[in-house]
Amino acid sequence: MSDKLTTVLQKLAISPVKADRLAICRLEKEYGASLSEIVGELEDYAIVHQSIQDQRAKPKNQLIIVCCYGCMKGRSYRNCDVVY
Repeated sequence: MSDKLTTVLQKLAISPVKADRLAICRLEKEYGASLSEIVGELEDYAIVHQSIQDQRAKPKNQLIIVCCYGCMKGRSYRNCDVVY
């Protein structure tokens, strides 16, 4: 979503339509930063968001790996108890 928003903002900034340029000016005025600063912040937020998602997925993956490892270990111990 951030990439799409960034692209749209950049298109509006160079648009020949006066209303588009006025909208960008209003956005810059209300936010208190230039369009390039706003786009930079959006990109930073996208990076942070991706990092948070990666960290949330990591424990789930580790739990699956631990469970699989435990099952394999349990299976190998059970095979060792076989009396010939």
